[in-house]
Amino acid sequence: MIRNALPILLLLAAIALFVTYIDPTYQDTKIIKTEVASYDDALNKSKELLRIRDTLLAKYNTFSTDDLKRLELLLPDTVDNIRLVLDIDTIASKYGLTITNLNLSQSLPTDASFNPTSNEIKSVDLSFAVSSDYPTFLKFIRDLQDSLRIIDILNIGFTVTDKTINTYNVTIRTYWLP
Repeated sequence: MIRNALPILLLLAAIALFVTYIDPTYQDTKIIKTEVASYDDALNKSKELLRIRDTLLAKYNTFSTDDLKRLELLLPDTVDNIRLVLDIDTIASKYGLTITNLNLSQSLPTDASFNPTSNEIKSVDLSFAVSSDYPTFLKFIRDLQDSLRIIDILNIGFTVTDKTINTYNVTIRTYWLP
């Protein structure tokens, strides 16, 4: 009888050991293996991001400083109201025009539809008046259009003061990244 009871007792001890220790430990190791797999995946993604960063940095370093300055003029990362007014005044003085009635106002953020993950693009509206004949005013507007800074002309109004000289009220909008 003892001969038959010993194997049954050992079998019951093995089942009890499995239920109380081995199976819970095995379940914990499965959870740990899934965590390790997610950490390995995150590590692989971070290595990929570092590779992409290095590639983009290498491309960025190929740009000349002149190109980077031109890009900064195109879409600056800060609003520089004084530089904006000076740039427009420089264009106006090229044609002997004087800018008067300056009014600068920051408008609401615009929709950053080209890159929804980035911050919104901000804009600044500038209103001013200039007195000129029509052909000279067209040249002035054409130079504004050809400048590197992104400028939208929102409004042009005019008043006739003389048969050849008109006063043009111009409202423009320029953009910057916050």
